[in-house]
Amino acid sequence: MFCSNCGTRLLENAVFCTNCGKKVADMPIATYSYQPTPVMVAPSVMQQHAEIESLRKSELSILEKVFEFFSKKQLHYDAYDDACEQVNKYARGTSNALIIWGSIFTAFLVLMGVISPREIVMCLILGIPAILMLIGGILLKVNARNKLHYYLEGYANLSQELYNNYLEFEDCPIVAEYTNPRILYSISHLIKTCRANTINEAINILNSQTNAALVTRHITEIKKNTFEINAQTRVPVIFAPSKFFD
Repeated sequence: MFCSNCGTRLLENAVFCTNCGKKVADMPIATYSYQPTPVMVAPSVMQQHAEIESLRKSELSILEKVFEFFSKKQLHYDAYDDACEQVNKYARGTSNALIIWGSIFTAFLVLMGVISPREIVMCLILGIPAILMLIGGILLKVNARNKLHYYLEGYANLSQELYNNYLEFEDCPIVAEYTNPRILYSISHLIKTCRANTINEAINILNSQTNAALVTRHITEIKKNTFEINAQTRVPVIFAPSKFFD
């Protein structure tokens, strides 16, 4: 309780104000309620938030234009990714197990037929599976080579087309490797959710979230398997596979 005349704090059972002497009974009881002091945000902090928000909007505006341009080639990017996968797959070749075991069994049965002429018929019968294994292994090798040639041709056409399309976008703010629309969408999502403020920050985050070993192995293999094609077409870009950045 406080004195209504001078504002001095009064004791519980005070009759007169100890400061001004006014009788408590003659004055209304003054009560005070706590009013929290409003939290004031420093102007510099508010300005910083505003600048960051403005930066995000600017980056998203840029990304929208880039996405609109490259999304027209989405099917070509998907075909390119598939071609790279198949090139790496068939470049590794098929197992030599059928050829090796077929050759061993065939040689063994021929030797047995020479040593035991009486068993020549039995050797010929048993030799049929061995010969089939040998032929099957050879056919698989030929098929893998033909498949590799087919996908290398597709890779050459797609890489040339995508690179030429990239050059049509003057002063593209994103390096060609990350122009796959699926990757651009992931970059945009990171900025929209405030996990990144700029395109470069978003790309760095995407890279940190991927399995670096798998990406490196994939890129290393495709560079090795398409070296001659890239030298002929003069395409200096290996477009990043979108599956690693989903």
